[in-house]
Amino acid sequence: MNIDILERKNFIERHPSEKDRRSFVIHITEAGLNITKEVIQFLDGLFNNLLKDIPYEKLKIYNEVLLQIDENIDNL
Repeated sequence: MNIDILERKNFIERHPSEKDRRSFVIHITEAGLNITKEVIQFLDGLFNNLLKDIPYEKLKIYNEVLLQIDENIDNL
């Protein structure tokens, strides 16, 4: 989603910068805060469901493998 869409949906407000006439300062609105909370709650529930019944030790190993893959990619 780009800034214009977020502004049209009243999730943010754009105000001219006091320091630089070429730029804007973006402020999140109450509606923006509310939708952010809803998204966080949804994602939290989703991840809990995805990870249920997976023992902590297996998740720890999975995370270590992903970190190693990331490091290997950086070293290509």
